[in-house]
Amino acid sequence: MLQYCKENGVLRQFLAGETAALSAALSRWLIRLSVLWWIAIGAGAYGADAPQRLEATGLVMPFRKVDLAANSEGVIKEILVREGGAVTGGQVLARLDAAREKIEVEYTKLVMEKRESDGASAKDLFQQKILSKNQWEEKGIDAKVAETQYRLAQQALEAKEIKAPFAGLVVRLHKEQGESIRNLEPFAELVSLERVYVALYLEAPNLQRIKLGQHAEVNIPACGEQRFTGVVEIVDPVVDPASGLFRVKVAVENPDGRIRTGTKATVVLTE
Repeated sequence: MLQYCKENGVLRQFLAGETAALSAALSRWLIRLSVLWWIAIGAGAYGADAPQRLEATGLVMPFRKVDLAANSEGVIKEILVREGGAVTGGQVLARLDAAREKIEVEYTKLVMEKRESDGASAKDLFQQKILSKNQWEEKGIDAKVAETQYRLAQQALEAKEIKAPFAGLVVRLHKEQGESIRNLEPFAELVSLERVYVALYLEAPNLQRIKLGQHAEVNIPACGEQRFTGVVEIVDPVVDPASGLFRVKVAVENPDGRIRTGTKATVVLTE
């Protein structure tokens, strides 16, 4: 009997130890499970709130591009720029032969001054009651007509100069010195590089993801490691039915002219 009690006590001690060990192991397992559960919830929440990125490759294009045309006709007397040269707004790029227009300006100026002098004299004579009011007014009309003719002659002379409408680069010259040019015939191609844009063509499902004013990171390999910030300025609402693509223009400031057109660029848009 005594031996049974001893063995039973040892068994109880053994079972108590095993139970405590099992309880401790279960507690550790539950703690680990809780930690993993909270990590999973946090990752899900972060993934839901994390910004979605859309990456696309496009081509850098000039923001403004025009074919400068002559406002008159004649022979090109001198060209004051070269291809690839930078110009400022209002700068004279070329002059046509304007010998006749210069003579016309001089002649109409003399006529205008004579008519103005006649008008002043007529006013004095009218005040002295030597001329009638109608005669005085006729002299005044003659003076205004002469002034108009002088201004038209000046405009014709100014039209013999081809000027840049904005600051930029002369990409191409269509004419050479000594060649004739017709009215409204293209003389040179001018682009503005103070701002450029990257033209992207994206698949139709992305149409709802792109918004005007959306910011973008622009990477241009030709400019090295430097990154540029762009803004979505144009989102074409029409999807091309043949390709299923729509056009997006991302504008990028280029004050130092470092970005050259025709190069490839990678654009990352963040929602």
